[in-house]
Amino acid sequence: MYSYSEFIQYVKENIKNYMSPAFSGAETMIRQFIKNNGIQLDGLIIRRREDAVPPVIYLNGYYKAYLDNVEMPEIMMEIARLYEYNSQVRFQKEELLNYEKQKENITFRMVNAKSNREKLKEMPHRTEQDLAMVYTIELEKFPMGAATVAIINSLMELYGTSEEELHQLAMENSVKKYPFRIQNMSEVFREMYPFDIDSVEYQEMKAVMDAEMNEKHDMYVISNPQKHYGASVLFYPDAMERIAGELGGGYYILPSSVHEMIVVRENEIPPEELKQMVEEVNATEVSPEEKLSDKVYHYDAAARKLEIACPEENIALYQQRNAGR
Repeated sequence: MYSYSEFIQYVKENIKNYMSPAFSGAETMIRQFIKNNGIQLDGLIIRRREDAVPPVIYLNGYYKAYLDNVEMPEIMMEIARLYEYNSQVRFQKEELLNYEKQKENITFRMVNAKSNREKLKEMPHRTEQDLAMVYTIELEKFPMGAATVAIINSLMELYGTSEEELHQLAMENSVKKYPFRIQNMSEVFREMYPFDIDSVEYQEMKAVMDAEMNEKHDMYVISNPQKHYGASVLFYPDAMERIAGELGGGYYILPSSVHEMIVVRENEIPPEELKQMVEEVNATEVSPEEKLSDKVYHYDAAARKLEIACPEENIALYQQRNAGR
C-alpha cells in the first residue's frame, strides 16, 4: 500500500505509460494549488511545448479511490483519459467560449461562503445562509468525477450574460443531470454494506453504525444518485417542501459534506446535539476540501423558511450544562 507521497510520485513517474505517443516527450510535474475552502491540493501537470496553459488533474481524490481498493491501473487509465480529454478541450477554446453550446452544460454546486470569500470575489454567485452557490461548466463525466470549468466573472462577461441567467440555467440543468434523492439512513447503509441482513457481518456493521450515527432516530440522506456535490439538491425548487412532506413537518439539516446532507425531524434530537455532531464529524471524518459547514439548519414547514439553528449563546449554555457528563 502506497503512502500519499509515494502515490503521487508513482503517478508522476508512470502516467505517460498510459497516454498516447503525443505526450511521450512531455515533462511531468506536481504543483500545489489552493482550491475549495482554501485547501491546498496536489495537481498533476504534463507540459508539452505546444501547451501554453496545460490542464491540471488533482490527485487527492484519486488517492481516496486507491484507499477504497480501486486498482492502480484503473486509476492511472482514468487520469490519463481525463488529462488527454482536457488537453483536447484546451485546443478547442472557441467551443468553450461559445455560450450557446455551453448553456446546457452549466450546473451549480454549494460551497462555504466564508472559507471561499476571496475566490467568490472573482465568481458570479449567490449566498444561501452561510453557503454560496457557484456555477460550473461540465465538460464530460468520468467514473471518478467530471471535467469542469468554474465560471468566473470574466467568463460571464465574455458570454454576455448575467448571474440571474446563469442561475436559471444551472438550476434547470442540475435538476435534470443530478436528480433529487432522499433515502433513509438504513437504506444508505444497506447500499454501502450489501451483506445478508441476517449475517453476523451485517449485524456487527449495523451495531457500529447505530452507535456512530444515532440510528435510534430516523435520519435521512439527501443527495443525488451520483453522490457528487449532492448537497446542492437542498436548493432545488420545492426540494425543502418535498422533504417536509416526506418527514411530515419541519426538520433539521446537517451539512454532512459538499456531497450530501442529513435531515432529521424536529423534536427528535436537540439542535445543540446535532451541531456538536456536525462539528465532530467535520473535524474527524470529512476531508477539509469537502467540508461544507459547521452550522445546523432548520426548515420551518409552516413558514416555509430555512434558517440557521442554534444561536451561539444557546450552544455555550448547552456545553456548560453538559461539561460534567
